[in-house]
Amino acid sequence: METKVLKPYKNTGKGILRRGLPLLLLAMLAATAYAHKPLMMIEDHENGTFTVTVGFSDGESGAGAPILLKSKTNGEVLWKGSLNAEGALQCPKMMEPYVVRFVDDEPGHSVERDGIVLKAGESAPELSALASPIIPAGAADAKFGETASESSDLILHPQWTLPLKAHFTEEIKRLLADKTVSVRNVLGMVRTTSLMQCLQYHAQSKMGALVAVAEEKVKAGKRVDFELPQAGLCPGALSGFLAMDFAIRELYGDEVPLMDDLRIECKGKMGGIWDAFELILGRRLSRERGVLGPSPKAMVFFAERLSDGKRIVFTYDDDTKARLQRFFEGKTNPGTLPKDEMSQIRQGLVKDLLGRHARKDYSYFMILNGGPEKPESL
Repeated sequence: METKVLKPYKNTGKGILRRGLPLLLLAMLAATAYAHKPLMMIEDHENGTFTVTVGFSDGESGAGAPILLKSKTNGEVLWKGSLNAEGALQCPKMMEPYVVRFVDDEPGHSVERDGIVLKAGESAPELSALASPIIPAGAADAKFGETASESSDLILHPQWTLPLKAHFTEEIKRLLADKTVSVRNVLGMVRTTSLMQCLQYHAQSKMGALVAVAEEKVKAGKRVDFELPQAGLCPGALSGFLAMDFAIRELYGDEVPLMDDLRIECKGKMGGIWDAFELILGRRLSRERGVLGPSPKAMVFFAERLSDGKRIVFTYDDDTKARLQRFFEGKTNPGTLPKDEMSQIRQGLVKDLLGRHARKDYSYFMILNGGPEKPESL
C-alpha cells in the first residue's frame, strides 16, 4: 500500500498544523497494511505510576479491555483496571518483578510487557490496596457534582499541546507558569494539575471527533486538510481552576486533599468550569442540573469536605462579576462590543485575577454561606 504524505493546512500563517498529529495520522495510514494486532506503549511518570496505552495495528483502540499487572514469581494478579475511551490507563508500579498484560477476547490478541519496578525515592503503594484501580468506579446514577462515569480510569492530563491564541501575552504566560492545584488518591500519590493544562484540556474537548473524521479520511485514501483549534483564555476554565484552588484552601488549608473526599459543583453549566473540575479530580462529574448559558449569576460554587461535612458556598466579588457580565454580553451577542474591547476585557480580567492570586490575595471570591446547609437555589 502506498503511503501518502499529508501536508499541513495553512491559513495565511495562522494555526499551522503541528508536528504531532500528522505523525499520528501517518501511523494510522501505514498501520492499515498490517493485521489487527495489539500494540502496547508504557510511559513512566517517575512518581510511582505509569500509563499504559494499547491500540491495534489497524488503528482501532483497546478501549474497555482489561489490563492486568501479574507477578513474574507466581503469576498472581497484583492489580487490574480497564482502558479508558482513549485506550489508556494510569497504573501503580509494583515493588516486585511483574508483567503488564493486555487481555482481549479474540485469540492471539493478548500482549504483555515487563512492568516498571519502583525506583529508589518513589512512593511504594500498599499492595493491600491494589485489588482495584486507583479511583473506585462511580455510580451511573451519580448526583449533581458527584462522579458520573462508570469507568474507573483517571482522566489523563493533555498529551497534545495546541497552539495558543494571540491574547496569551508574555505577561500572561508568566502569570500562568506557576499556577497548580494538587490532590491525592487513596495510595497517597499526588496528582498536580496546572492552569495551563486546564485551558488546554478544555480547548481539546473537540479533538476526539476531529481525529476520528481524519482517521476515516485516511483509511479511505483521502487527503486530510484541516486547521487545528487554538487554546484560549477561557473565563470558564480559569474560574473552575480558581474555584477549586479556593475551595481546597478554605476546606483543607495547606493539606493536599484526598480526591474522593472533595465534592465541588457550580450553579452554571459552563463547560470550561466543569472541564477544569474533572481534570483536577481525574474523574467525570455530573453537570446535568446546571444553569445553561455563560453568566456571572451561574458562577456560584458549592464545595464540601465529605469526611466531616464542612461546606462553603462562594462566588466572585461584585467588581469581577461586573467585568464578567460585560464580557459575556459581548460573547453571546456578537457585534455589540468591538473585538479589541473584548480582548482588553479578557486580558484585564485574567491579569487581575492571576496577579491577586500571586500576591496570595484571594478576595476575588466571597463566601455566601459557611453553614451546614446548601442553598436550595444551587
